[in-house]
Amino acid sequence: MKMSMKNPRFRPFSRPFVPAVLAAAVLTACGGSDGDSAALNTKPTYLGAISEITYDGTSNDLLTAGLGATGLAAAVPPAYADPLKPTAAELRRTAIHTNYRAMLDMTAAGGYGTLYGPNVDAQGKVTTGEGKVAGTEYIAFADDGTGRKNVTLMVQVPASFDPKKPCMITATASGSRGVYGGISTGEWGLKKGCAVAYSDKGTGGAPHDLQNDTVPLMDGTRTTAAAAGKAAAFNAGLTATELVAFNTATPNRFAFKHAHSGQNSEKDWGTTTLQAVEFGYYVLNQRYGATDAAGQRLKTLTPANTIVIASSISNGGGSAIAAAELDTQGLISGVAVSEPAIEMPSNPGVTVRRGSAEVAVTGKTLVDFTTYANLYQPCAALSAAAAGGPAGAALAFYATDRCTSLKEKGLLTAATTAMAATFVAEHHERPDGSGYPHGKKEGELQAGSMLLGLADVYAGMVLANLRRPGIFPANALKEIFLGKGSKHPEKQVVALLKTLTRFPAGTLVSLANGEIGLIKNPPPSQSQPQVYSVYDRSGMPRSAPVIRDSNQSEFAITGCVAPEKCQSAALVIRRLWQ
Repeated sequence: MKMSMKNPRFRPFSRPFVPAVLAAAVLTACGGSDGDSAALNTKPTYLGAISEITYDGTSNDLLTAGLGATGLAAAVPPAYADPLKPTAAELRRTAIHTNYRAMLDMTAAGGYGTLYGPNVDAQGKVTTGEGKVAGTEYIAFADDGTGRKNVTLMVQVPASFDPKKPCMITATASGSRGVYGGISTGEWGLKKGCAVAYSDKGTGGAPHDLQNDTVPLMDGTRTTAAAAGKAAAFNAGLTATELVAFNTATPNRFAFKHAHSGQNSEKDWGTTTLQAVEFGYYVLNQRYGATDAAGQRLKTLTPANTIVIASSISNGGGSAIAAAELDTQGLISGVAVSEPAIEMPSNPGVTVRRGSAEVAVTGKTLVDFTTYANLYQPCAALSAAAAGGPAGAALAFYATDRCTSLKEKGLLTAATTAMAATFVAEHHERPDGSGYPHGKKEGELQAGSMLLGLADVYAGMVLANLRRPGIFPANALKEIFLGKGSKHPEKQVVALLKTLTRFPAGTLVSLANGEIGLIKNPPPSQSQPQVYSVYDRSGMPRSAPVIRDSNQSEFAITGCVAPEKCQSAALVIRRLWQ
């Protein structure tokens, strides 16, 4: 586990969070019991209706949904009474069982039940109990009023929570999981008597069934899209006409929020984690905050007297780090994460080394990684390097067809299926030995592998991600050219430069006369392209594009323009592609 501290208020949890005398003093300084100096505890504007359920810790609980350590150890959760219409409680139980087991080694040999697990208490002592945690669970959507975001937030407050020693842990879900995706992280906080703030990051796992037009609700149950309205956890947002057309062309399909919402939720993972913390503060103050003369709850529990640790694993861990970076209110005391999935910004002062070799940093978003894997992995499974791997048998029945299809579409240049598989399997290797998975060097790599790898580097440079904007294609090609012979073989660099243009279709450019234009049909060579002017020289968007010849000095291309700076011309730009 890696830990970074934002301020010195964090102390190891083996000691009291705040000594009782100090806690009393802090609470008094914040208004004490009369709360005259504390602000009113107001509900965040982005929160919708809040669901509140209290669990007794026997028949049901916060950590195991009533299953206990024994039930979580079972390979499958209890069956639904009616498989066609499971209840919200049954769905919650299955979600907790599935997500808890997905994150941990559940075997006795791996340590379950002895080193960790519900029956292992906060001091690491193995007990004979089931480890159920009594308390109250609060769930709400965070939204902008459109019903399109509906990020699921949850706060669990164990019955053991002590407002004199307040603490909170974040447990943002990893991957594309639902709000219970971080339950194994939350376990640590619950055992310590801390509130736990969860977020599904706006991804969630429940789909929109397009064929039947049913959608998930916040509690996991399903209803028709029409009946759900803005209360749907996810709706693909198709019009009735679009839905009929889609189902006719491609029946029996599902849409998933992370991939199909159009919200680019990844950019907001830090924000939604912070919202979970704010939700947590709201809940705690509604329960434990002092009251004013009118009986209204005050913000008695604040960052000044409450320890908040942003935690989780993988994408959830990356979200915790992003939340800490965005935290301007001092809500988070410290960060404790495991294997956080983050993408470092492009910075010449930052280098990554594997052994003695420097690794080129070309991070991609999670959706990009998934897309590349789905596209190339079936073909790569045929490589000799992947022989005996776990994916080989599962992908074998269509792996050859995938290699053939990739070659037909120009995404592979290999002459044979076996060679194509090798190209894919080696395309993350680098000529200087800094790549992976085997650290092969130039003499050990196929030429096609290095060319595909170079194309992968280029794509990583020009595509924007969570941590940095994309580099303009012309600048990316220049950087690759300057690295020829050292970072990349000169032959592959020359081949790439002959294939790609400095100004691909869709590039927005500034012209010598002050206009801004878009390139729609780049020339086959590196000559100056024809440009469609969408902004006049005064900076006003045009009602219709005007063609400019960039070979003329007046309309010469002087630079590239970021798309976000041209939003006011979105309509005329859209017309160019119709």
